[in-house]
Amino acid sequence: MNHSAAFVTIVVSICVASTSLGQDVGQLKQAKDVPGLVRLLRHRDGKIRSSAAVALSGVIREVDDSKSLARYVLPLIDVTLRDPYATVREYAGRALQHCLQNVTDVSILRQAVPPMVDSLHATEVEEKCRRYCAVQLSRVIPRIQHEPLLVESVPRLLAATIDDPNEDVREYAGRALKSALPRVRDKQLLHTGSVTLAKTLQHKDAKRRKYAAVLLAWLVLKVTELDTLRTISVRVGEAAGRDRDDDVREYAGRATRHIRQTLKAAATDAKAARSVSR
Repeated sequence: MNHSAAFVTIVVSICVASTSLGQDVGQLKQAKDVPGLVRLLRHRDGKIRSSAAVALSGVIREVDDSKSLARYVLPLIDVTLRDPYATVREYAGRALQHCLQNVTDVSILRQAVPPMVDSLHATEVEEKCRRYCAVQLSRVIPRIQHEPLLVESVPRLLAATIDDPNEDVREYAGRALKSALPRVRDKQLLHTGSVTLAKTLQHKDAKRRKYAAVLLAWLVLKVTELDTLRTISVRVGEAAGRDRDDDVREYAGRATRHIRQTLKAAATDAKAARSVSR
């Protein structure tokens, strides 16, 4: 066989293989074979992966058994975050969303949180993917009760809420943060979060100032350390009195009133204690 004939044979073989795999995707879709479609998401051919992801996003919606869906969560997270093809990432993400909504095994949900939180700050993760992860985290975090995981997640959620250039990422990361913080008892973390949000009240972007004020208005209710309240009182008070945005002034005002009442009550208690000790 000469070189040209050999080349034609190779090309024909590749085309036949691709056609066969394309037929396989169709057959798997028709058979509603979720495991088979998930396996094809690892295929070296991006077109095959794309076809499998599109098919999977439709087929998996017919599965509502939590235990069956749980096994696909971690593989789908990996594909959603790392596949080089945008189509694969998008449709794998749609399949993942269905899984996360229907999985009741909290241990699986706990495993799903770290890679999505990490993606909020991974430079190689595109904006659309960061937004997707922020949205999913805003839905999953409220279902998590494991405090160490929440403590681990808060710093990155806080950073995404304040610093991400995409408004949707900031909003949904903020929703996840708002769910996580009330269940965190780590005093140092609450101090850091309060100080960071207080500093954000001086940001040039009014939307970021507003979200910081909203978060602070209820976060100060959680803070019991008087030193933390004293540290943030000046910045919060300035925002309450001087910010150009009505909403910032309103929520900063709520935080300020609570801070002043708490510090005043503490001073009164301390004075009473000194009187008793005399």
